[in-house]
Amino acid sequence: MNKLELIGNALSEFRDSGKPIYTYGDYFSQPQYYLAAHADAIYLNPLGGMMFDGMGGNNLYYKDLLDKLKVSTHVFKVGDYKSAVEPYIRNDMSDEAKEANGQLYGELWETYKSRVTALRNIDPRMLSGTMADFQALVAENNNDLAQLTVTTNVVDELKTREAFRIQMIELTGLDDDEKSWKRINHDAYLEAIEQESLVAEENSEDSNSIKVIVARGIIVDGYQKAGMIGGDSTAELLRRARQDESTKAVVLRIDSPGGSGFASEIIRQEVLELQKAGIPVIASMSSVAASGGYWIAASADEIWAAPTTITGSIGVFGTFFTIEDSLAEIGVYSDGVRTTEMPVMDITQPLGDDAKQIIQLSVEKFYTDFVQMVADSREMSYEEVHAVAQGCVWTGTKALEFGLVDQLGDFEDAIAAAAAKADLTEFTVETLTQELSPRQQMLANFFGTAQAWFPLPNVATKNPLEAELMRVWSDLQLTTKFNDPN
Repeated sequence: MNKLELIGNALSEFRDSGKPIYTYGDYFSQPQYYLAAHADAIYLNPLGGMMFDGMGGNNLYYKDLLDKLKVSTHVFKVGDYKSAVEPYIRNDMSDEAKEANGQLYGELWETYKSRVTALRNIDPRMLSGTMADFQALVAENNNDLAQLTVTTNVVDELKTREAFRIQMIELTGLDDDEKSWKRINHDAYLEAIEQESLVAEENSEDSNSIKVIVARGIIVDGYQKAGMIGGDSTAELLRRARQDESTKAVVLRIDSPGGSGFASEIIRQEVLELQKAGIPVIASMSSVAASGGYWIAASADEIWAAPTTITGSIGVFGTFFTIEDSLAEIGVYSDGVRTTEMPVMDITQPLGDDAKQIIQLSVEKFYTDFVQMVADSREMSYEEVHAVAQGCVWTGTKALEFGLVDQLGDFEDAIAAAAAKADLTEFTVETLTQELSPRQQMLANFFGTAQAWFPLPNVATKNPLEAELMRVWSDLQLTTKFNDPN
């Protein structure tokens, strides 16, 4: 939601400059429509449609599958609302998770509806969420879902692709090469913006600089490529910012559901080193900054979140699977000798009660440290943080109310806050990225940076069955990423 709002705000600024926006679609998904609603006119294909299906979703649950495979699931956690492990120990969502998710999605949905209705005078029945209202609208429009969008003011007019093309040619003129209207595509636009940024950086090497470090993805140990947050690789970026004499402030832009607690602390330690060096750090939360994502933000000089940011989830969990019963079922056993009774994390051996107790106590200590760190960083008491922790997730609006963030605002507001903290009136903004290896640099020169990071061919859209199977695999793979409690 936060990313949609950022783009929506940019579209509004564009309109305010006196330049019209026209939107055309064969159909609109709910996120797409949020952006389309900012246009002066919205056109839809006569065979298209649009339906507001609200927010939420279903998880897949694997307890019975694991039981049938005779896999032993060992879960250690603190926090009634820390529900990330539920798919492996339940066949449905717990009441606590439903309560927390219902509150969260309900608040986000009300925000979505208020934003859209402020832009378009849409028939309230389209957004009521009841089948009775939708069925009545369908009947009133002779079962024509496209016409329904016109009569409810979701769109302005139905147009074929060719009719829209001709309208745009009349507005902008004909591009003889493209045989269509004059336009710039997305890739060309990004290339132009990148060139402007490079020129600005070249002209400001010795000026006061606000460095931006983007932490996006699951937090894991070590060095990671873009798309995941490596504890070492992100710490290295923060260290580079600290060692650069032009750096006067840092904005840590976070979009992460969490991950490794150890990696999160490695990153936070570098935030503390920046502050020791007299460089203020502003944490800017994007769509999600929860669990480990909140951990790395907690000690910043200021924390900024969007009203729709999903944050909090201050809790700790760990999972471990053993397959001793699975192996026994097929006649395979594991045996041997050891010189101590210390617990060994061996998936072929059962986990003893003493080992379980030690791990649970470790997780509880981790939670205590997490809450105390937040309390110290936010100048709150342990009890105040614990009351809103326990794995609960909150919107940015609620987090502000509870004292977990300082201000509500977007990325530009965070930049302005960083400049104010550093007492800067003139400055440049530079995003630090990982340096490419010689091989990656060669690929970048030939194919672009994206290809250097991800040298893979385009993949065709999966069919629904394949997508669900990949979702199961993704869920199972995710358990390997949370490699220590968080």
